[in-house]
Parts: sequence; C-alpha cells; structure tokens
Amino acid sequence: MTTNNGVERVKDSRRGGKTLGRGGGFVPGTRRLMAGFLAATAVLASIAACSPSNDSASSVSCTGLGNYSFSLAVNGSNPLLPDSIQGRDYTPLVRLGGTHEDQDPATVFLSLFAGLPEPATTQDFKGLKLGEEITFRGYTLKITSICDGNAGFDLVSQAE
Repeated sequence: MTTNNGVERVKDSRRGGKTLGRGGGFVPGTRRLMAGFLAATAVLASIAACSPSNDSASSVSCTGLGNYSFSLAVNGSNPLLPDSIQGRDYTPLVRLGGTHEDQDPATVFLSLFAGLPEPATTQDFKGLKLGEEITFRGYTLKITSICDGNAGFDLVSQAE
C-alpha cells in the first residue's frame, strides 16, 4: 500500500500488480456494471409498464401484445409504420392521446396524422377497445393492449 497526496493506493493482481487509487474514480468494471444495471432497469420498467395489474379491467386489457407500441411520453409508435409506397410523408404517424385502463372495458385514444396528400390530415379515434380496428389513409390497425400510459397495436393491412 502506498500513498500519494493522501490517496491510498493498493496493488491489483488483475492489472499485473499496478496500483489502483482508493478515494476517487471508478473501480475497474464499474462502468460496464452500471451500464448493464441501467439497461436492465429500463427493460424491467418497460415490462412493468404493460404488465397486468390487480384490477380486473386493466388485467384483461393490458396484454403486452402487439408488434407496435406507443406511450404518452413518445410522439409516434415504436417502430414507426412501414413507409407508404408513395413516400414517408404519406405514411401515418400514430400518437397515443390517452388511456383509460381503469374503465370497464378499458379504452384508448389515438391520433393519426399524415402530411401528404395535402391538405395534411389528423384524425382522432376516441374510446377504442381491445380488439377494435381503425383505418386511416389505407392503413388498418388493431388494438392489442391497453395499459396505464401505453398501448400496443398490430398493422392488419397497408394499402399499396
């Protein structure tokens, strides 16, 4: 053990006997461990956000299913809908306006927008229930999950 300016130093056999400071900085591997911890926390938070809860309306509607998902915190679905053959500006952007998972049956409010063809169009769909389908500019979507603050859907069809 050596000291240098009041910092205790110890030999680390993993680093060929080089000394490590104690009193500042990261211990080797800490950054990797923290990155893994943060990634695991993010995954668990997203799973918990759409996990069935104890109340009956929510447990039935919060299935966690759907090839597409969206939350109140993000403007657009994840992933985005596939581009229209006419181009990205013709492709609808799906936005979650709100969820009412505590109602029986649970409902969701969606807003869809497309910039082209002009005039740009927004259409709101309120009170959608699990299993309902909506169509906007040739895209048909089916609601597959309604949770607290997020929802899921599948793309049923896309007009060519």
